[in-house]
Formats: sequence, structure tokens, C-alpha cells
Amino acid sequence: MTELVITRGYPGSGKTTYARQWAAQPGRAKAPSRDELRNTLYGIEGFGTPQQEQVITAVQKAAVRVLLDSGLSVVIDDTNLRTRHARDWADLALEHNVHFEVVDIKAGLEDCIARNEARGYAGGRYVDPQAIEDIARRFPIENWQTITPRPELAVTPYIPDFTKPSAWIFDIDGTLAQMSGRGPFDWHRVREDTVNLAVVQTLWALDDTGAKIIIVSGRDSVCRRDTIIWLGEQCIPTEYVYMRPEGDNREDTIVKLELFDKYIRDSFNVRGVFDDRNRVVDMWRRLGIRTFQVAEGNF
Repeated sequence: MTELVITRGYPGSGKTTYARQWAAQPGRAKAPSRDELRNTLYGIEGFGTPQQEQVITAVQKAAVRVLLDSGLSVVIDDTNLRTRHARDWADLALEHNVHFEVVDIKAGLEDCIARNEARGYAGGRYVDPQAIEDIARRFPIENWQTITPRPELAVTPYIPDFTKPSAWIFDIDGTLAQMSGRGPFDWHRVREDTVNLAVVQTLWALDDTGAKIIIVSGRDSVCRRDTIIWLGEQCIPTEYVYMRPEGDNREDTIVKLELFDKYIRDSFNVRGVFDDRNRVVDMWRRLGIRTFQVAEGNF
């Protein structure tokens, strides 16, 4: 039986050691990890630019498809802590009609940091311990979910009410802001993000018409204060800022649809949305809202 296996765990938990042992058996292979591809393609450690990360995603998925099509079982030794990323692999396994399994490497934070230190001293990859702590805080082991292929998202079409205030919705990451050297989990560093000036200038122009500006972000609310400060520094209105509840690790599509239904659907005449991620853009369009995709968003 052909299998697609993904590991799940913190940096330094032993995922790569497990994957190498698993792949040593006949008929099995280890796919290149994201870290390996970052180093091979760009010579970098840690997260690359959004454009680089999209290329890495495409290359990794292409490699896995080739291995599966050749009849090999495959293991992927990334952290896979974001449910949406893990579900990408579950969807791919279903597409290729192969067995899917998640192997949880439940090493605790202290053990991971100690192993990371030892690996660094030995000349291997070293991860900032603060980054490991941030990851463990956001993805506590007891909250790891069972990973299954995506169900169809139930979307009720939006019917605008022209008696309500006109409004435009903007995403933050990849839309108004670009990460500048931080990882996607480095919430304590969001104030370092750079401005996507073309999109922000569009926001200013729409704000000048008197329309309401609504921010809908998949960011964890743990960084809400720093996010509000950053938005204010860019002269972006912060009256309506809706973010992912703290510790909620569900997919952006689910979180943003819930925020829309709870705070926006019945209160505003939404004229349009600016976002970047393909799945989220598809969700807005299924609602029937004109959506401007500001970047390639296949991630």
C-alpha cells in the first residue's frame, strides 16, 4: 500500500531523524523538506520572502507528486502544525488515492530547545529558541487536531444592504503588509513588517471617499496591540479591525468567514475585498463580493 506520511512537531523534536529511518525501508522516500529547499534554492536559513515561500511550496509538491506517481511511499518531515498546511497533504493523498498518515512527534518545549542547542553546537541547523517558544505557545500539543481532507465550506451568498454604510475589506499579511525577515509565527515582530505601498495607497483613496475601512486578518489576536500600532503608523483606520481569536488554529477561510458573518454581513454594504491567498479569495468570491487579489496566493 502506497502511503503519504507527514510528521508533526516543533523544531528540534526529532522529525527528520524519524523520517530518515522511515525512508530507509525499500519502496519509501523522504521528500525534500522546506528547510532543505530554502537552503538549496536560495541559500537561506529560516523563512524566505513570500515569493520564495510560494516557489518552495510548488517545488515540494511537485517532488511529492513525482515520487508518489513512481509508486514510492513518501514522508514529509516539516513541522506541519498549521492545519491548513497539513490538510494540503491530506488533499493530495486523496487526489493520488494513497493512504495518509500523520506521525506526531510530541517532544516538549524544553527537550526541543535542548536538542536544538546540541544540533547547533554540532554544526547543524540552529533555530532561535524564542521562535520555538512562540511556535509551542501557538500550537500546544493538546490542541493538535486530527487531519482529514477538506470538506466543502458552506457559504451563504452575501446580499448587500444599500442602506448600510459602504465599506471595503482589507487583509493584512501579504496585502497591506509584507514580512521583513520574520517568520509567520513571530507575532512579537509584526511591527517590523514593511508596507505594501500600492495597496495602502488604494486604501487611503477609498478612505477619502467616506467609505468605512475594515481590516479582516488571519493573524492571531495575541499580536492585536502591535498590529493596531503598526496600522496606525501607516495612517490606516483602526476602528474596525477583526482578527483570529487567540489560539484558534483553524484555516483562514473558516476564521474569516466567521468574522464576516458575525461582524460585517448585516452591518455594512461591502463594496469589495483586497486579499492575496487563493483559498480566501475564492471564499470571498463565492460570497458574491468583488475581490481584488493583490499577489500570487498559492500557499
